[in-house]
Amino acid sequence: MEGLSVELGAEVAVNRTNLSWGIALLLVFGGLAVLEAASSDVAILHTKDIGYQDRYTTLWVVEESRSLWIRAAKPDRKWLAEVRPGTQIRLERYDSEASYKATISRDKAIRERVDRMMREKYGLADRVRELVLGTNTVPVRLVPINR
Repeated sequence: MEGLSVELGAEVAVNRTNLSWGIALLLVFGGLAVLEAASSDVAILHTKDIGYQDRYTTLWVVEESRSLWIRAAKPDRKWLAEVRPGTQIRLERYDSEASYKATISRDKAIRERVDRMMREKYGLADRVRELVLGTNTVPVRLVPINR
């Protein structure tokens, strides 16, 4: 019987080692994917906090028809509180800056559609974001303001 417990103990140790390596590889590749996505197509959102201080937030962005979509990873993000109904915001993208009318959406179907577009565009990096931050995102539609 003792021999049997030793063999099982060794097997458990090997499984834990394999699990540890698997987690380490996931973290490394997930981190690389996030870095790749972070440098591919990001925008800088310009808002003002409650004290009218400038706030700059780096976000992923997707295009749909003539609108852009950004999203808050969670409903409690500070920048999201600064986007009030009818708010005009500025977005810096591709070395240019434009003004947009921002509209927050609480519609589940829209959230799922925007999440799907983000997942298609940013791939593994978005899946890692979802594992870490969850799926309770808040999409924000940006419509260009013509000057």
